[in-house]
Amino acid sequence: MKILVVGAGATGGYFGALLARSGEDVTFLVRPHRAAVLRARGLRITGRGEEWTLEPRLVTADELTTPYDLVLLSVKSTALTQAIEDIAPAVGPDTAIVPLLNGLAHVEALNARFGAVPVLGGVAKVVTTLSDEGDIVRLAPLAHLTIGEQDGSPSPGWRRSGPSWPRPASTSSSRRT
Repeated sequence: MKILVVGAGATGGYFGALLARSGEDVTFLVRPHRAAVLRARGLRITGRGEEWTLEPRLVTADELTTPYDLVLLSVKSTALTQAIEDIAPAVGPDTAIVPLLNGLAHVEALNARFGAVPVLGGVAKVVTTLSDEGDIVRLAPLAHLTIGEQDGSPSPGWRRSGPSWPRPASTSSSRRT
C-alpha cells in the first residue's frame, strides 16, 4: 500500500513515522523548507524514553505525479486549501483520504473537491509537539487513531484491512471499520 502523509509536523509526522518504521511504503509531502530540515536531520522522534530517526521519503507538491492508496492529511486549517490542490495528483479512483485536522470544516472542503466516497473520518489523539530544531517530541503516552466511513457504515474492500497501524510502546491504537 502506497501512503502519502501530507505534513510532517507533530501529528502527521508522528503517525507517518510509525507507519514507515513498521514497514509501510510511506512518502511525506512537505514544503521545501521542511524538506530541507528533514533531509539534513532526518525525521526524529524523541521523548517518553524514545529516541529514533527515520530517513523519510519526501516529495514536494510539484513532484507528485501518481495516485496513492491512502492520503493521510495532517496540516493546519490555514494550509488546507493549498493542501487540497497539492494532493490532487495523488488522488485516484481508489484512493482513500484520511484527514486529521481540528474541527469539521475540512470534511466539507475535501468532499467538495474529491467527493464524499474517498474521504474518511479521522480522529487523532496524540500529545506531541515540534521542537525548535523540528524534531517531534512525544509528551505523553497517548497515541490513538480512529478512522471510519463518514456515514458510519462498514468500510469496503482494502479499507477494512488498511495499513498495519503500529502501536508505540505504552499507547493504544485503533481503527474503526
